[in-house]
Amino acid sequence: MIRFIFNFIFFGVLFYAIAHFFPDAFERLVGWAEKIYAFFVDITVAVIDWISELTKPKSAPGSGSNAGFIIEGIVRFFK
Repeated sequence: MIRFIFNFIFFGVLFYAIAHFFPDAFERLVGWAEKIYAFFVDITVAVIDWISELTKPKSAPGSGSNAGFIIEGIVRFFK
């Protein structure tokens, strides 16, 4: 537990020093972190979409909603 607290304080001071004395390098590090985060978000979304496509029930041919038949039925009804 002491080691965790020491590392937390050490890396906090380290990142503060980098941000304070080397702002360009810190911006580059932040940019890299943003790109890595966006990459993992895109991968996660792609995997979730892929899994949802695999788990969708397959509809039988002709069992889908056919708007044309519905419109024709309404037109015949009102003639």
